[in-house]
Amino acid sequence: MLDWWKNNYAKINANNFFKDLDKDSDNEVSLEEWLKYWQKFKNLGNSEEDITDELEFLKEKAPWITL
Repeated sequence: MLDWWKNNYAKINANNFFKDLDKDSDNEVSLEEWLKYWQKFKNLGNSEEDITDELEFLKEKAPWITL
C-alpha cells in the first residue's frame, strides 16, 4: 500500500490542484483563476506570509490545500 501511495501521490495532488483551480474546466489555470484562489485563501484569515509559505511548500511537493 505504501508503494502505491508513493507512486500515485504526485498524480493525486496534481489532479486536486487543477480541479480546485480550473473553475471553468478548460484544462488550464488562468491568471484570474490563480489569483482568485489565493484571494480566497487570504480572505480565510491568512496573511501574505502564509501565502508565501504555502507557495514554498508547494514548490517542495507538499500537499495541495483544497479551499
